[in-house]
Amino acid sequence: MFWSAELKSTRMIKKMMKLNRRGKYEAVVNLADEIYELYFDSEDPYKRSHAKVALNSKAISLVELEKYQDAILTCDQIIDIFTHSTLPEDTENEYRFEYIRAAYRNKALSYYSLKQYDKAIELIDSTVDEYIDYTDNTTEYLTINMLMIKAECLKIISENINDRLAVFNKIVNRFQISNDPDVLDIVISTLSEMLIICVILDDYKNALVLGQIAGQLDSRADQVKVQRILTSVEQFEMLLEANKKGLMT
Repeated sequence: MFWSAELKSTRMIKKMMKLNRRGKYEAVVNLADEIYELYFDSEDPYKRSHAKVALNSKAISLVELEKYQDAILTCDQIIDIFTHSTLPEDTENEYRFEYIRAAYRNKALSYYSLKQYDKAIELIDSTVDEYIDYTDNTTEYLTINMLMIKAECLKIISENINDRLAVFNKIVNRFQISNDPDVLDIVISTLSEMLIICVILDDYKNALVLGQIAGQLDSRADQVKVQRILTSVEQFEMLLEANKKGLMT
Protein backbone atom coordinates (compact mmCIF):
# COMPACT_ATOMS: atom_id res chain seq x y z
CA MET A 1 0.00 0.00 0.00
CA PHE A 2 2.84 2.38 0.92
CA TRP A 3 4.79 1.49 -2.25
CA SER A 4 1.71 2.21 -4.39
CA ALA A 5 1.15 5.57 -2.69
CA GLU A 6 4.77 6.54 -3.26
CA LEU A 7 4.42 5.98 -6.98
CA LYS A 8 1.14 7.83 -7.45
CA SER A 9 2.69 11.18 -8.39
CA THR A 10 5.03 9.46 -10.86
CA ARG A 11 2.13 7.65 -12.51
CA MET A 12 0.17 10.89 -12.75
CA ILE A 13 3.14 12.66 -14.39
CA LYS A 14 3.53 9.83 -16.92
CA LYS A 15 -0.18 10.01 -17.72
CA MET A 16 0.05 13.79 -18.16
CA MET A 17 2.98 13.42 -20.58
CA LYS A 18 1.09 10.82 -22.57
CA LEU A 19 -1.92 13.13 -22.81
CA ASN A 20 0.39 15.93 -23.97
CA ARG A 21 1.86 13.77 -26.75
CA ARG A 22 -1.68 13.04 -27.91
CA GLY A 23 -2.58 16.72 -27.97
CA LYS A 24 -5.16 16.34 -25.19
CA TYR A 25 -4.37 19.75 -23.76
CA GLU A 26 -7.58 20.28 -21.77
CA ALA A 27 -6.94 16.97 -20.03
CA VAL A 28 -3.32 17.99 -19.39
CA VAL A 29 -4.43 21.23 -17.71
CA ASN A 30 -6.96 19.41 -15.53
CA LEU A 31 -4.48 16.74 -14.49
CA ALA A 32 -1.74 19.32 -13.92
CA ASP A 33 -4.05 21.22 -11.57
CA GLU A 34 -4.77 18.00 -9.70
CA ILE A 35 -1.08 17.12 -9.38
CA TYR A 36 -0.17 20.61 -8.22
CA GLU A 37 -2.96 20.74 -5.67
CA LEU A 38 -1.93 17.35 -4.25
CA TYR A 39 1.80 17.85 -4.06
CA PHE A 40 2.88 21.52 -4.14
CA ASP A 41 3.20 21.61 -0.32
CA SER A 42 4.08 17.95 0.23
CA GLU A 43 6.77 17.12 2.76
CA ASP A 44 8.37 14.92 0.11
CA PRO A 45 10.65 17.05 -2.18
CA TYR A 46 10.32 14.44 -4.93
CA LYS A 47 6.55 14.92 -4.99
CA ARG A 48 6.94 18.70 -4.84
CA SER A 49 9.16 18.49 -7.91
CA HIS A 50 6.33 16.70 -9.72
CA ALA A 51 4.01 19.56 -8.83
CA LYS A 52 6.38 21.98 -10.60
CA VAL A 53 6.70 19.73 -13.64
CA ALA A 54 2.91 19.75 -13.82
CA LEU A 55 2.79 23.55 -13.60
CA ASN A 56 5.21 23.86 -16.53
CA SER A 57 3.14 21.46 -18.63
CA LYS A 58 0.03 23.44 -17.74
CA ALA A 59 1.55 26.68 -19.07
CA ILE A 60 2.49 25.05 -22.38
CA SER A 61 -0.96 23.48 -22.75
CA LEU A 62 -2.73 26.76 -22.01
CA VAL A 63 -0.80 28.38 -24.86
CA GLU A 64 -1.81 25.51 -27.15
CA LEU A 65 -5.43 26.03 -26.08
CA GLU A 66 -5.10 29.78 -26.81
CA LYS A 67 -5.98 30.57 -23.21
CA TYR A 68 -3.35 33.25 -23.11
CA GLN A 69 -4.40 35.20 -20.02
CA ASP A 70 -4.37 31.98 -17.98
CA ALA A 71 -1.01 31.07 -19.54
CA ILE A 72 0.47 34.42 -18.44
CA LEU A 73 -0.72 33.89 -14.86
CA THR A 74 0.76 30.38 -14.82
CA CYS A 75 4.06 31.63 -16.26
CA ASP A 76 4.23 34.30 -13.56
CA GLN A 77 3.63 31.60 -10.97
CA ILE A 78 6.51 29.51 -12.37
CA ILE A 79 8.88 32.49 -12.45
CA ASP A 80 7.96 33.42 -8.88
CA ILE A 81 8.51 29.89 -7.56
CA PHE A 82 11.97 29.49 -9.05
CA THR A 83 13.04 33.06 -8.30
CA HIS A 84 11.65 33.82 -4.85
CA SER A 85 11.05 30.42 -3.23
CA THR A 86 12.41 29.85 0.27
CA LEU A 87 13.12 26.22 -0.64
CA PRO A 88 16.71 25.46 -1.72
CA GLU A 89 15.38 22.77 -4.06
CA ASP A 90 13.77 25.55 -6.12
CA THR A 91 16.41 28.26 -6.09
CA GLU A 92 19.24 25.69 -6.51
CA ASN A 93 17.37 23.36 -8.88
CA GLU A 94 19.54 22.43 -11.88
CA TYR A 95 16.52 22.83 -14.16
CA ARG A 96 15.25 26.09 -12.68
CA PHE A 97 16.67 28.22 -15.48
CA GLU A 98 14.98 26.07 -18.11
CA TYR A 99 11.66 26.50 -16.29
CA ILE A 100 12.13 30.27 -16.03
CA ARG A 101 13.27 30.74 -19.63
CA ALA A 102 10.41 28.61 -20.96
CA ALA A 103 7.98 30.65 -18.85
CA TYR A 104 9.30 33.93 -20.28
CA ARG A 105 9.03 32.60 -23.82
CA ASN A 106 5.47 31.35 -23.28
CA LYS A 107 4.52 34.63 -21.62
CA ALA A 108 5.96 36.65 -24.52
CA LEU A 109 4.11 34.45 -27.02
CA SER A 110 0.90 34.95 -25.06
CA TYR A 111 1.30 38.74 -25.12
CA TYR A 112 1.93 38.58 -28.87
CA SER A 113 -1.14 36.40 -29.40
CA LEU A 114 -3.22 38.86 -27.37
CA LYS A 115 -1.91 41.65 -29.64
CA GLN A 116 -0.19 43.26 -26.67
CA TYR A 117 2.92 43.83 -28.77
CA ASP A 118 4.55 46.49 -26.60
CA LYS A 119 4.34 44.21 -23.55
CA ALA A 120 5.82 41.32 -25.53
CA ILE A 121 8.74 43.46 -26.72
CA GLU A 122 9.34 44.91 -23.25
CA LEU A 123 9.45 41.40 -21.74
CA ILE A 124 11.79 40.09 -24.45
CA ASP A 125 14.14 43.08 -24.18
CA SER A 126 14.32 42.66 -20.40
CA THR A 127 15.33 38.99 -20.56
CA VAL A 128 16.85 37.95 -23.87
CA ASP A 129 20.29 39.55 -23.44
CA GLU A 130 20.78 37.56 -20.25
CA TYR A 131 20.25 34.30 -22.14
CA ILE A 132 21.78 34.99 -25.53
CA ASP A 133 25.28 33.72 -24.72
CA TYR A 134 24.15 30.37 -23.33
CA THR A 135 24.97 27.50 -25.69
CA ASP A 136 22.80 24.70 -24.36
CA ASN A 137 20.19 23.62 -26.92
CA THR A 138 17.16 24.46 -24.77
CA THR A 139 18.24 28.03 -24.03
CA GLU A 140 19.34 28.65 -27.63
CA TYR A 141 15.97 27.49 -28.93
CA LEU A 142 13.95 29.51 -26.42
CA THR A 143 16.05 32.64 -26.97
CA ILE A 144 15.89 32.57 -30.75
CA ASN A 145 12.13 32.01 -30.48
CA MET A 146 11.78 35.09 -28.32
CA LEU A 147 13.72 37.17 -30.83
CA MET A 148 11.48 35.91 -33.63
CA ILE A 149 8.43 36.93 -31.58
CA LYS A 150 9.94 40.40 -31.26
CA ALA A 151 10.52 40.56 -35.02
CA GLU A 152 6.88 39.62 -35.63
CA CYS A 153 5.72 42.31 -33.20
CA LEU A 154 7.82 44.92 -34.98
CA LYS A 155 6.45 43.81 -38.33
CA ILE A 156 3.03 44.83 -37.09
CA ILE A 157 3.72 47.98 -35.07
CA SER A 158 6.76 49.55 -36.74
CA GLU A 159 6.94 51.03 -40.22
CA ASN A 160 10.73 51.19 -40.00
CA ILE A 161 12.08 48.06 -41.67
CA ASN A 162 15.43 48.63 -39.99
CA ASP A 163 13.89 47.73 -36.62
CA ARG A 164 13.20 44.20 -37.85
CA LEU A 165 16.55 44.01 -39.59
CA ALA A 166 18.30 44.79 -36.30
CA VAL A 167 16.58 41.79 -34.69
CA PHE A 168 17.31 39.56 -37.68
CA ASN A 169 20.98 40.57 -37.59
CA LYS A 170 21.12 39.71 -33.90
CA ILE A 171 19.64 36.28 -34.63
CA VAL A 172 21.97 35.48 -37.51
CA ASN A 173 25.14 36.85 -35.90
CA ARG A 174 24.60 34.88 -32.71
CA PHE A 175 22.95 31.65 -33.82
CA GLN A 176 24.69 30.81 -37.10
CA ILE A 177 27.31 29.07 -34.94
CA SER A 178 24.73 26.78 -33.29
CA ASN A 179 24.81 23.03 -33.78
CA ASP A 180 21.12 22.57 -32.99
CA PRO A 181 19.19 21.71 -36.20
CA ASP A 182 16.01 23.34 -34.87
CA VAL A 183 17.87 26.58 -34.11
CA LEU A 184 19.58 26.52 -37.51
CA ASP A 185 16.19 26.05 -39.19
CA ILE A 186 15.13 29.37 -37.66
CA VAL A 187 18.41 30.95 -38.78
CA ILE A 188 17.68 29.81 -42.34
CA SER A 189 14.15 31.19 -42.15
CA THR A 190 15.60 34.48 -40.89
CA LEU A 191 18.09 34.60 -43.77
CA SER A 192 15.19 34.06 -46.18
CA GLU A 193 13.26 36.95 -44.60
CA MET A 194 16.32 39.17 -44.81
CA LEU A 195 16.85 38.24 -48.45
CA ILE A 196 13.30 39.32 -49.26
CA ILE A 197 14.03 42.67 -47.65
CA CYS A 198 17.25 42.94 -49.70
CA VAL A 199 15.23 42.37 -52.88
CA ILE A 200 12.73 45.04 -51.85
CA LEU A 201 15.54 47.49 -51.10
CA ASP A 202 17.56 46.40 -54.13
CA ASP A 203 20.42 45.74 -51.69
CA TYR A 204 22.77 43.51 -53.69
CA LYS A 205 25.73 43.89 -51.34
CA ASN A 206 23.94 42.52 -48.28
CA ALA A 207 22.23 39.81 -50.35
CA LEU A 208 25.70 38.46 -51.19
CA VAL A 209 26.63 38.51 -47.51
CA LEU A 210 23.49 36.48 -46.69
CA GLY A 211 24.46 33.96 -49.34
CA GLN A 212 27.92 33.63 -47.82
CA ILE A 213 26.47 33.07 -44.36
CA ALA A 214 24.09 30.41 -45.70
CA GLY A 215 26.99 28.65 -47.42
CA GLN A 216 28.93 28.58 -44.15
CA LEU A 217 26.17 26.63 -42.39
CA ASP A 218 27.65 23.56 -44.13
CA SER A 219 26.44 20.13 -42.99
CA ARG A 220 24.92 21.44 -39.73
CA ALA A 221 21.82 22.76 -41.51
CA ASP A 222 19.23 21.42 -43.94
CA GLN A 223 21.09 21.53 -47.24
CA VAL A 224 17.90 21.77 -49.31
CA LYS A 225 16.91 24.96 -47.47
CA VAL A 226 20.44 26.33 -47.70
CA GLN A 227 20.50 25.71 -51.43
CA ARG A 228 17.22 27.59 -51.87
CA ILE A 229 18.83 30.68 -50.36
CA LEU A 230 21.94 30.31 -52.51
CA THR A 231 19.78 29.92 -55.63
CA SER A 232 17.74 33.01 -54.70
CA VAL A 233 20.94 35.03 -54.25
CA GLU A 234 22.19 33.85 -57.66
CA GLN A 235 18.89 34.81 -59.29
CA PHE A 236 19.03 38.22 -57.62
CA GLU A 237 22.59 38.65 -58.89
CA MET A 238 21.56 37.66 -62.46
CA LEU A 239 18.63 40.08 -62.37
CA LEU A 240 20.85 42.95 -61.29
CA GLU A 241 23.41 42.11 -63.98
CA ALA A 242 20.66 42.07 -66.60
CA ASN A 243 19.40 45.45 -65.37
CA LYS A 244 22.92 46.90 -65.59
CA LYS A 245 23.30 45.68 -69.16
CA GLY A 246 19.91 47.12 -70.03
CA LEU A 247 20.96 50.51 -68.70
CA MET A 248 24.19 50.40 -70.69
CA THR A 249 22.51 49.67 -74.04
